[in-house]
Amino acid sequence: MTFRAALLTAWCAGSLLACAEFASTQATADEAVQPLQLVITAEKSSYQASDIPTTQYPSNTEAVISVTGAIQNISQQDQWFYAVQSTGVPTYHLTGPTGQPVEIASVIADPPLPRKEDFVLIKVGESLAKRFDVHFWIGETVTPGIYTLSMTYKVWMNWYLDHDNDKVARVEMDAWTGTLHSNEVKIEIR
Repeated sequence: MTFRAALLTAWCAGSLLACAEFASTQATADEAVQPLQLVITAEKSSYQASDIPTTQYPSNTEAVISVTGAIQNISQQDQWFYAVQSTGVPTYHLTGPTGQPVEIASVIADPPLPRKEDFVLIKVGESLAKRFDVHFWIGETVTPGIYTLSMTYKVWMNWYLDHDNDKVARVEMDAWTGTLHSNEVKIEIR
């Protein structure tokens, strides 16, 4: 129970039962609010096993599974979002035909210093689309069957560096930070 819910419960001591129900509703509503959601769609739903490279250092031309992630604003107000590709860190969850996790190769890069223009305003009801490529790790055997893919996307930046001649200042933004969990998509490998 949140502090707010506890205060409501104490305040309503005369009719504890009715007010406890109201306080519980308030606690649940506060914890459930998430202004953004991540919806992924696979660009192709089917691949040939022979066309899938397994490499330790993937390049853009060796994409195994390409997905588009739409970061949707489902709140009642516009949301600032730090939109630099390398700073939002997607974690892929890929399971194979047997339900076992499949190891993913990932490109690790140091994020650039944040700039004001890296923040994008996602208006109410609008989306920001980002493309992601998922690669099998070197040495993995690509087994035919149905694979399930989902993503977790973390954003932690809500400030940028303002350069004014020889002065540099950190400027706080009212930008969204947190973790988004996507839906699951099914991919067939033949």
